[in-house]
Amino acid sequence: MYSEEIDQPGYRLILACIHCGFCLQICPTYRALGMEPDSPRGRLYLIRAMAEHKSRMTVDSVEHIYRCVVCRGCETACPSGVKFGYIMDLARAQLIRNHGLPLRSIVTMNVGSNALVTHLSLLKIISTFVRACQKIGLTNLVKHAPETLSRFDFLIPPYSGRVYYPEIPEIVPPMGDKKCRVGFLHGCLMEASFPWTNRAMIRVLAANGCEVVTPREQNCCGAAALHEGMRETAKKLARVNIEAFERAQIDYLVASAAGCAATLEMYGEILKNDPEYSKRAEALSQKVRDVSELLLEIGMNTRLGKLNAVVTYHDSCALAHAQGVTQQPRRILNSIPGVRLVEMKDPDLCCGAGGLNWLTQPDITIETLRMKLKNAAATGASFVVVANLPCYFNFARGVRRFALKMKPVHLVELLDESYKNGGRYSVKAVSDIP
Repeated sequence: MYSEEIDQPGYRLILACIHCGFCLQICPTYRALGMEPDSPRGRLYLIRAMAEHKSRMTVDSVEHIYRCVVCRGCETACPSGVKFGYIMDLARAQLIRNHGLPLRSIVTMNVGSNALVTHLSLLKIISTFVRACQKIGLTNLVKHAPETLSRFDFLIPPYSGRVYYPEIPEIVPPMGDKKCRVGFLHGCLMEASFPWTNRAMIRVLAANGCEVVTPREQNCCGAAALHEGMRETAKKLARVNIEAFERAQIDYLVASAAGCAATLEMYGEILKNDPEYSKRAEALSQKVRDVSELLLEIGMNTRLGKLNAVVTYHDSCALAHAQGVTQQPRRILNSIPGVRLVEMKDPDLCCGAGGLNWLTQPDITIETLRMKLKNAAATGASFVVVANLPCYFNFARGVRRFALKMKPVHLVELLDESYKNGGRYSVKAVSDIP
C-alpha cells in the first residue's frame, strides 16, 4: 500500500516506470557519475521503497534523491509518461516531514531562500553592491580565491555597464493598437541580478502591442521552496501571486525566467486540494505563456533591425522539458535579420545548474557545464541564447572560467536590440524604461 504522504496519483506514476533506461543518457547526474541510484530510474526505486515502507531512508538515499537537478529531461525521454518532477517534489516533501530538513536545505532554504529569495529589496541591495564591485574590478579577485570560495562565482552575473536600476513601472502602455493585457512576473533573483533582461522583456512586449502590468504585490513564484520539498511554503507564495494577478485582470502571464513560468504553470497542481484557490490557481496557470509562445500566438511585430550575429541555442530545461517549448524560440531567432542560428550538439542536455546543485554538487555542475560549453563553442557562435536564470548564471560562469569568446544572452535581449535597430521604440513610456 502506498504511503498516505505520497498521494495515490503520485504512487501510480511511480509504477508507470518500465525501467527501460531511455532516461539514463539525458540525466546530468548519471552522465557525470554513472551510478544507478543517481539516475531517474534508480531514484524511482528509492522513492517507491519509501512510499511502500519497504526501506528506511539512509543518509546515502537522501543524498541520491537530493542530488537530482530536477531538470525533467527524463520526462521528455520517457516512453511511459512518468511525471518525474512531480514525483520528486512529493518525495522531497515526504522526506522533510519524516526526517527533517537535510543539511543543504537547512542552510540554503532557511538562511538563503527564505531570507533572500523572497525578499526582493534585500536582493536588489546586494546585487547593486555586486555591480558596483564589478565596475571597479573587485569581483575579479574571486578567481584567485580558494576553491571553496571561488565556486561562488556562480552568483556573479555578467556586468551590464550600469550599477543602479530603478523600479519597473507598474503599467507600461503598448505601442500602437492594444492586442492584450499581459501580467509580468519579474522574479526575485531575475529582477535583482538581471534587471536589464526584465526591462528588455517589457520593451519587447510593448513593441508587440501588449499592455504590460507588473503588480507591486507579487512575490517569489515558489520554485525554490517547491523543489526542495517545502510545499506549504510554495503554496503560500502561490496564493499571494494568484491574488495579485487576479486584481490585475490580465489576459496572459509571462516571466523572464523559464523556471518561474514552469512553476506558475504548476499552481493548479500545487493547490488542487485547496477549496478556495484550486479553480483560481488552474485558471491562472492556463494564462501562462513563454514570451516566444505569446509573440507567435498574438502575431509578432516583424519590424526588426539587423544584428549580424552567429548564435547557438541552449534548451533550458524548465522551458524545453517542463513546458515543452522548443521550436518557438528558434523560429523567432531565425526571423531576426542578420542572425544565423547554428545548432549545438545535444542542445537539450542540462547545463547542470538546476536547483541548488551548483552549490551542493559543484563538481557535477562543472563537469556537466564543461560538456555544454564544448558543444556550444564548437558552433563558432558569439552568443549562446538561454531562457532560465540558472542557465544564464552557469554559462556566464563557464565563459569566465574558460575564457571563451562567447556571451550568454536571453532571447528577449536579442529581440530588444533588433527592435532598437529597427527604430521601433517610439513611445516615451517604453523608450524611457532604464
